[in-house]
Amino acid sequence: MKKAKVDKEVFAEVYAHTKSPGKAMIAAQPDLILNKNYANVKAHRMLAKKDVQTKIQENLEKMSKKAIKRIDELIQSEDEQIATTNAWKTIEHIRGKPIAKNLNMNASVSIEDALIDL
Repeated sequence: MKKAKVDKEVFAEVYAHTKSPGKAMIAAQPDLILNKNYANVKAHRMLAKKDVQTKIQENLEKMSKKAIKRIDELIQSEDEQIATTNAWKTIEHIRGKPIAKNLNMNASVSIEDALIDL
């Protein structure tokens, strides 16, 4: 029985995107899907290898460059309102604030306030 070879390139790419050693190992060696515990053990061994760490770092750098380019495209919009909105959302995201905001508006009105306008 021939031992299946792990595709280090696939492992490094999937790990860089998911940060999941198990998912990366199963993507790199699909026959391990039946034994996820073994896949996790083997993945942690793979993460200890210097060449794999280098490949992961290279993938992360590529992803970072793409993300920066995309952010630049979003905030360089010719429509000033879109550019400003995208810039603020980017800043909020970097600071860790939620992008979706919950707007609760409560009005306190007394009967006297309502009658004044009549």
